[in-house]
Amino acid sequence: MRTPRLLLSAAMLSLATAAPASAQETEYRAFKLSDGRTLLGVVLESGAEGMTLRVPQGIATVPYALLADIGVSDQASVEGQPALGIAIAPVQAKDLDARAVAARIDGWLADAVALIPHTTTSGPTAWEEALGGGGFELLGCAGKVECLAPLAVKAGRTRLIVPSLSLADGVATITLTGYVAAGGAQIGSGSSIAGADATEHAAGALGAAFRALAYGPEIDVPAAAAARFAPADVAAAEPAAEKAAKKAAEKAAEKAADPTVQPEPTAAETTPAVASTTDEELLRTIALGFAPVPGLNGAVNEDLPAFLTALVGGVGSAWAAIYLIGTKARTPEAFAGPALGSAYGLVVGWNQAAGLIGLAVRRRAAEGTPAAGRIVPPPALTLTPLAGPDGRRGAALLMIGRF
Repeated sequence: MRTPRLLLSAAMLSLATAAPASAQETEYRAFKLSDGRTLLGVVLESGAEGMTLRVPQGIATVPYALLADIGVSDQASVEGQPALGIAIAPVQAKDLDARAVAARIDGWLADAVALIPHTTTSGPTAWEEALGGGGFELLGCAGKVECLAPLAVKAGRTRLIVPSLSLADGVATITLTGYVAAGGAQIGSGSSIAGADATEHAAGALGAAFRALAYGPEIDVPAAAAARFAPADVAAAEPAAEKAAKKAAEKAAEKAADPTVQPEPTAAETTPAVASTTDEELLRTIALGFAPVPGLNGAVNEDLPAFLTALVGGVGSAWAAIYLIGTKARTPEAFAGPALGSAYGLVVGWNQAAGLIGLAVRRRAAEGTPAAGRIVPPPALTLTPLAGPDGRRGAALLMIGRF
């Protein structure tokens, strides 16, 4: 059996000793890399560190250190290979103020990455649909590659991009990290300044996606992003805006001349305040609250008080319910259904209550108002078995806490 070193030496020797007459011919090669990728393309250059080839997505450099196997390919195989499937995870943001921006970026990031040629891109929504019932799992992964990679494979994708958003001195930076879906090996990483407006920031995110997947773009990245995200008819929109402004000014002058007309409320008076925590976080909190796992939504939201409250309350009350039902049931059938139903209902109730209270606390904190709903410390539960004089048994459940 040939060793990888022998195989690499033979491959390099065959390239180095090619006849001068064939030097001008197109060389189609198939590369298998140790991280699990397979690249089919046209060899452009062989250097001291690796080989450069053109693939449908752009320019790829194959380091010799990652080369596991090399073979001869042909034009039909290179040009006929299927589109590269890319799954894009939801943007992760630990900073509360950055989560609103992250939710907006989720709305356009997949469209920006889809500008990479010969790719099929699935953002969080399309990914959840491809998983069927796996959307719940996707939310629960919270950006962890070991959790997301198998779900990407399940959805038929070969590449995974995990975005994260950080906020420093008022500037948001998005980092895209690329992985091989089968195995979770990291490919590359790229960062750019980020914002909610795709028109301003899509080009930077697209460049970061190329770097995350280790491709050099052959397209004009700024032009491609501008064509995709620019307004449909900027030239026609400007005169329309000028006409609207002129009409509004004339209307305002008429109202100013008539003392009987009350001034209209300003935008600041009519526009409701927007909470830093997004509606997506609310929906996620509610959805995860229905899982039969005490404190799951609090854990995913990184809300320690909510997690501990739901954990202690859910486990304690579910145990008490099972105990009480067990003292009354006379058959296994009479015990199993009510016990499971009661335990599930209590766990869900504690998850929902603790998760939504924690969400309200974080919103108040983000708005600078006192966190009246904070639980300090988490409630403590005590369960005391009771026995009556007639032989009946029960238990007393005591919860001590400050809300």
